[in-house]
Amino acid sequence: MKLLKFYADWCAPCKALSPVLAGVLIGKDLPVEEINIVEQKDLVTKYNVRSIPTLVIVDEEGNQVRELKGYTSTPHFHKQLEEFVAG
Repeated sequence: MKLLKFYADWCAPCKALSPVLAGVLIGKDLPVEEINIVEQKDLVTKYNVRSIPTLVIVDEEGNQVRELKGYTSTPHFHKQLEEFVAG
């Protein structure tokens, strides 16, 4: 599994999410792939991304397992990620 982070260079919430994401993922075995929505429109279409930031957790075949949209606070994102990893 891996986490896809959809972002744009001009997106302030995307920039704000980066340290939150890094903090939550410490000690987790969940690789992150950053996807610039301007440069990788095929993946934006594939995962039906309509707003940024969007985080998509995919399985080994690239199938979407979970999605988080918008800026998420550290406690909220941490809780959702912990539930996903535990489940």
